[in-house]
Order: sequence, then C-alpha cells, then structure tokens
Amino acid sequence: MPEVGEMLEGARVLADTLTDVKPGEQVLIVIDRDRSFRIAEVAAQAVRERNGVPVISLMDTLPFPNCEPPPTIAAAMQRANVIMGFLTKSIFHTQARLTASQCGARMISATGIVEDTLIRGLIKADFFRIKPVADTLAKQVTLGRRVRVTSPGGTLLTASIEGRRANQEIWSREAGQISGAPGIEVNVPPLEGTTEGTLVVDASIAAIGLVHEPITLIVEKGRVIQFKGGAQAEQLAQLIASTKDSRSYVVAEIGIGLNPEGTITGNIIEDESTFGTAHIALGNNTAHGGKNQAPIHLDMVFSNPTIEVDGQVAVAPGIPTLPSSRIIS
Repeated sequence: MPEVGEMLEGARVLADTLTDVKPGEQVLIVIDRDRSFRIAEVAAQAVRERNGVPVISLMDTLPFPNCEPPPTIAAAMQRANVIMGFLTKSIFHTQARLTASQCGARMISATGIVEDTLIRGLIKADFFRIKPVADTLAKQVTLGRRVRVTSPGGTLLTASIEGRRANQEIWSREAGQISGAPGIEVNVPPLEGTTEGTLVVDASIAAIGLVHEPITLIVEKGRVIQFKGGAQAEQLAQLIASTKDSRSYVVAEIGIGLNPEGTITGNIIEDESTFGTAHIALGNNTAHGGKNQAPIHLDMVFSNPTIEVDGQVAVAPGIPTLPSSRIIS
C-alpha cells in the first residue's frame, strides 16, 4: 500500500498542473464505494494546499459506464469550479457532466483510478512538453476528411471525419474543459453511419479489463453487427445489449493515446492514454462533438495502430515523436 506522502505528490499534479485550482475555488471530489477513499482524502489535501475548498461526495458505483449520477451530485456539479471524478464507471459522457461544463466547471475524469495511479505511470508525464504534440496532431485530424485505422492484430477501419473537430485531452485548466486525467489523448467522433470494416481489440476494454483473447468486431454503416471471439467477446456483447438501446452499437470515437509513461494494465484510465495504443468507443459521442445520444460510452483499446488521415500517416509505431516526458526537477 502506497504511503500517503507518495500519493500526495500525484494529487498535487491533479490540483496544480491538471486543474490549476485557485484560492477560494469550490472543488467537488466525487468518488464511489469501489475506489479507495484515501484517493479522495489526498486530493482534498492537495486542494487545501492551494487554498481551494474541497467537498467530498461518496456515491454508489454506477451499473455501467456513463449512467447519469444521482441528482444530488448532478446539482453539486453545476455549482463547482472544479470537479475531480474518481469513479469505477465514468460519468464523462453524461448530461450531468455536459451541464456542469456549460456552467464553467473544469473536470478531470479519472475513471478506474487506483492508489498506484498517483505514484507511477501516467502521472509522471511532462504534460507541458507533450501538449504541443497533442495540439499538432489534433489540428491534422480536424483538417482531415477521411481516416483509415489499421493494426498488426487485424484492425482495418475507414470512416469520414469531415467537419468534425478533434479533441485533445491533456488537462482541464480553463472553464468548461474536461480531460481523462492523468491521461493524454487526441480523439475524434467519426460521422455516424460512415465507419466500415473490422476492429480487433487486443489490449483492454472499459468495465471488462485486460483482453485475454482478441475480440473481433464487424462494423457496417457505422455500427457493430457482430462480435467474434471467446468468453470476453460474449461478455462485451451482453454488456452492450444490456443497455437495450440500438444506439449503443454505434462507433462513437477514434482515440489516440499519447502518454509515454503509460502501460497496459487493464485499467482503462491508463490503457486508452498509453502511447502506442488507439481506442475505438461505442455509444455516446455527444461530449466529443458527435450526434449519437446513447446510454453508454465504452472504450476498447488495441495496440500498435497506424492511422492515416487523407492518405497521410499521422500515427504509427514511433510516430508522433514525443519529447522526453519525465518531469525535470
């Protein structure tokens, strides 16, 4: 078990680098019963060090990713200057979060966070030095019309991204910003109905964990029509079916991990942001600028992607080139 002092160093990154908490700001820390409460406590301590006002709210774990939180918490989110979400199932893609962002709240969504998240891996990245790389990649994707995604595992997907703005998630330092802290990624919602091909997931899936046998998804006209593989493929199919909503099968997001300190652990907060991975999400993409209002947003991570934008390679093993990412003391 990590020492509190070790965890506090990471919590200071959340309060300082990633949310820029200012004196007097109301900071809502939302945590569920399946996360370590020590995470909320050290985050509150880091907020106090910056003369912010922390409020910790404990809730039951949501049944699946991006269910709406309880109304009491949704109301509190609208009054907060900063929101830190330490949850087992994300609320990133909920109406409660969208409304809070419209009210100006800055939010970090640390889905699946564990105590070790605050002492190793993603939290050690030099966010300021990597941001220009994320900016450049996001601009390239935003200007693009067509995207092609492949991987050695067998992924081959194409989609239209014309008119869609790419999002870069690295921190939440300005009003209304949200990021999947402490990850770094660029993502874009493809035009609904345009994604075609095959996705092979070989790393991890939100709410499931590490993938033990590759899962193949067949996509036609922007939605998954078939899941193939072993027991986890069936588990994934059942999870999507449990929402009882056809919109949950829609390809919602193409994401690119850019944090060089990450590794594949089975924890979605780390896996989807790890440099050398990409992720495809199903379901809701309204938070990313899409139009599919589904009751779930489910990220699926695969390794060693090559991503071409209008025929130009934007991402491949070793591309983009990231600066040395260790924080220099």
